Amino acid sequence: MAVSVSQLRKRDEIVAIDLGSRITKAVHLRHKGAHFQLEKYVMLDSPIYEKTPTVELLTDHLTAVMQAVGASTRKVSLLLGAANSLLCHADLPASSVSDLRKMVRLSPKTYLQQDLTDYLFDCYSSEDAKSDGGGRLKRKGKVLVAGARRRLVENLHEAARNAGLSLEQVTLAQIGTVNAFKMLPEESHGDVVALLDVGFHSSSINIVRKGELVLTRVVNLGAEKFSGVLAQLSSSNEQVEALGTSGSSMDTPHGKLQGLIIHLAKEVDASIGFFANTFEVSVNQVYVSGGSARSQFIVDTLEAELGLPCESWNPTKSLTLALPEKQKDDVDYDVAQLTAAIGAALSWLNPELVSINLLAEEQEAIDLRRRDPVRRSYRIASAAVAVVLLWSAWLGFKVWRANVRLKNVEAELPKLQQEARESIAITSRAGEIERTLRGLNRFAAGRSLWAPTLSALQFTTVPEIQFHRLRIEQSITPETPPGPTRATNQPLNAIERTVMTIQARNYGDSQSIDKLIETISTYPLFVENLRREQPVLLGDVQPRQLDSSDPSRTFVFFTIECFFAERIIKDE
Repeated sequence: MAVSVSQLRKRDEIVAIDLGSRITKAVHLRHKGAHFQLEKYVMLDSPIYEKTPTVELLTDHLTAVMQAVGASTRKVSLLLGAANSLLCHADLPASSVSDLRKMVRLSPKTYLQQDLTDYLFDCYSSEDAKSDGGGRLKRKGKVLVAGARRRLVENLHEAARNAGLSLEQVTLAQIGTVNAFKMLPEESHGDVVALLDVGFHSSSINIVRKGELVLTRVVNLGAEKFSGVLAQLSSSNEQVEALGTSGSSMDTPHGKLQGLIIHLAKEVDASIGFFANTFEVSVNQVYVSGGSARSQFIVDTLEAELGLPCESWNPTKSLTLALPEKQKDDVDYDVAQLTAAIGAALSWLNPELVSINLLAEEQEAIDLRRRDPVRRSYRIASAAVAVVLLWSAWLGFKVWRANVRLKNVEAELPKLQQEARESIAITSRAGEIERTLRGLNRFAAGRSLWAPTLSALQFTTVPEIQFHRLRIEQSITPETPPGPTRATNQPLNAIERTVMTIQARNYGDSQSIDKLIETISTYPLFVENLRREQPVLLGDVQPRQLDSSDPSRTFVFFTIECFFAERIIKDE
């Protein structure tokens, strides 16, 4: 399956979850430079179901697994076991992988000799490396075909989505085992080897030649049958020691276990014989994985029956370990069950491995829709229409705002006009007041200062005369009375008249009053400011009366008026 450079850059980490029949295994792998790093792994009991697990059951289980892993990434790869999937080789015509998937889906009975309705398929061929530029195979050949029920894959996809995960691929446990083995250093295995993965209900036999899977087979014999016998064997030390003997009866637990292993060995030997007859190449070694691979008795019995070297293998040899401290001590014991999950994670991080993804057809359809030029044209046209609509909406909004402002201005216009008229009236009145104030200021500036007058008055006193009260009356009379005939800008002249009235007591004779009048009239300041004719006049003269403060004395209460010269004040 072709992978773009942008997709490769995004393949930095993933969580692979092997949905086993008994135990779910999950590993978190990260791409660190040129190496792959195992961050953490977990093993949880798988949910119990009869046929197809429900979406709710899968959602809860995936959520629990991801919480236990504690990975920051939400990208996951799910593995299906042999009981829920199909894997085989088929002779298919030369075509692209995408077309091969469609051929198998449309006519599975023709190519797989099975009537598989409502299945999802994916294909892989090592000839991809020799294909032409269009992805079409140059010749007809063996193609690896994988399949699973559509309902099961859709349930997995929906459950992953409900759990907040991004499901990147759905692959098979057999493919994971092969990929994990391919990543081991080349010197650790021969040219042709058999991979025996002992599952709970069934076991898969895969023969790999120079790193390519050339034969795969599933047998209905697994750890489920081994576990009961192993439990009986571990019940007594004597029986455990009897594992090394060869003459045990088939009725004993040791004999039953040995019989099961021999049966499994015959199935492996039959697969190896078929391969040797077909390809005329012999198998060099057998590698065992799965939980049963931890039993050295099982491995030794297989080796004895097959006549080939058998050993369990460690898929973490191709990885760097960054596990928590607790798991570092347990990984050597648990790794036999993590083989398929590690291989699935490696196949996603490294597209050069065997790539089987039951979501490939769906992902390809999504990619085609994304790259469809017509779809792009629709998107561009839709974007252009959206821009025009937004622009029209913006213009409509601006017009609406302008209309609202116009209505507000029209509503405020009468009020502004009234305020303008009032302002004009106030301005006119203020101008009139300002002119009056200027006139008053000029009047005030032209008024005589009375301090010199009062100072001069003290030098005009006469013995036996006592000043009692002083009153100054000043009046300003317009020279031209204001009226409707006077122009607005016509100067307003005024006449200032000032009279100083002095009330005094005369304790002397009548000549004292005359002397006072003469003194005031001849004083220089009064000569300068009083009028020329009759500047000082004698006013009211009352009869002589006793002084209440001194009954021995009498006085005459009299009044004199001093008339200042009139002044004309001009309005400039």
